[in-house]
Amino acid sequence: MTAGADHDLTPLVLRRREAVLDAVQPLLAAEGVDVTMDQLAAAADIGRRTLFRYFPSKEALVAAAVRRSYDRLLAEVFELSLIHI
Repeated sequence: MTAGADHDLTPLVLRRREAVLDAVQPLLAAEGVDVTMDQLAAAADIGRRTLFRYFPSKEALVAAAVRRSYDRLLAEVFELSLIHI
């Protein structure tokens, strides 16, 4: 599952990936990229192998988390800019 292949994922897998990102985001924010996959899996209340099913590497998970945060921030900035027009 690469970042570019997200459009090939089923809605269920996409929802589960989002749930994992929701769960691990606070840990990544607090601990940074030095956090282990075991810690990330525990934060998401899933096994390490399950975590790797959704994200092939820690780098892929961190990239997805950063991309999602960026997308949300960009959407908020855009929304705020529309309010002030």
